[in-house]
Amino acid sequence: MEILGLHQLQNLKNLLLHSNQITEIKGLDDLQNLRELNLINNRITHKKVLDGLKNLKTIMIDGNPIVKIPHN
Repeated sequence: MEILGLHQLQNLKNLLLHSNQITEIKGLDDLQNLRELNLINNRITHKKVLDGLKNLKTIMIDGNPIVKIPHN
């Protein structure tokens, strides 16, 4: 499952998506005001760097089977 349909929520500050069987972190690039992202207990295996989200202060990814963290 991917994260879809969030592009219109540009003023969103907190996004809670815990326990939703999400497999990929994509589709968040338009959320420029996002400060907190909760992805606890999903199925994410790779943590994509979210460089475009300049206001993001907290990302919670515990409980995911992450096997590789890419470095830029």
